[in-house]
Amino acid sequence: MDPVTFIGRRAELGAVLEELRGDGSGRRAVVLTGEAGAGTSALAVRAGHLCRDDFRQGQLYIDLRREGGGAKTPLEVLG
Repeated sequence: MDPVTFIGRRAELGAVLEELRGDGSGRRAVVLTGEAGAGTSALAVRAGHLCRDDFRQGQLYIDLRREGGGAKTPLEVLG
């Protein structure tokens, strides 16, 4: 789902898209980190939406937030 409003972060979005698209060879992964409410989730979702045609075999978005606060480890999620 593409964020309804996405304001700012143009430079960051460009960098993420450049990294994801690369030269078209190999696998791609991007890790975004930031304080709660900083917009990293919106940035990830927007980038995924914009490059969906580049990854026709699928995309994976993992929300590491734990209900009630804290964070899950990638191992817990992918387990």
